[in-house]
Amino acid sequence: MKQRRHISTQAACRLAILTVSLALAGCEAPGTQTPTATATSSKKILLLKNRVTFQVPTRWVLTQESKEEGHRVAYFIPFQAATATNYTANASVVAQPCSTSLTVQEYGDSVLAQIINPNDGNVIISDSPDGEFWRSVLWRGQGQIPYVIWDRFGVENGISVHLRVAYPLLKNSSEAQQLLTDEINTVTDTLAIQ
Repeated sequence: MKQRRHISTQAACRLAILTVSLALAGCEAPGTQTPTATATSSKKILLLKNRVTFQVPTRWVLTQESKEEGHRVAYFIPFQAATATNYTANASVVAQPCSTSLTVQEYGDSVLAQIINPNDGNVIISDSPDGEFWRSVLWRGQGQIPYVIWDRFGVENGISVHLRVAYPLLKNSSEAQQLLTDEINTVTDTLAIQ
């Protein structure tokens, strides 16, 4: 079955990722400087016997793969702005069988409830349903420094999938954030449940 998506919602979420992260990091807004970063090539990834597919940038480094309780992959994302710090950018995709009665709202809520606590300074910036089967959540995690976290949830045909990308908000990182936003868009646009 083909992936169902609403381009206007995705476009709004993409712009929100870049604009919010740049603003929170004290960087220039898009269009105020000449970007030199370009999106990288990507490769197709297949999970759960080809039931979940997506494209991942080839420069992302696979750090973990587990097939226990579904299929999980994790990536280290080279993030130029963070190379001289102890902070990292990373991504993960978790795919697993689920009840056919599970909704994307229920699935997303259960995952987010384990992590987001407003008392810890974590704030949901955007929560956008993408039709019946998909949902995107952009939020700021607060630790020693703030992080931007992008969650994409899908539930369809007895399969649930969760994409998470997290990166630190660092000053003077607008170019690196533009490249990362393009790469997040590639993964988000190609993430599909068959």
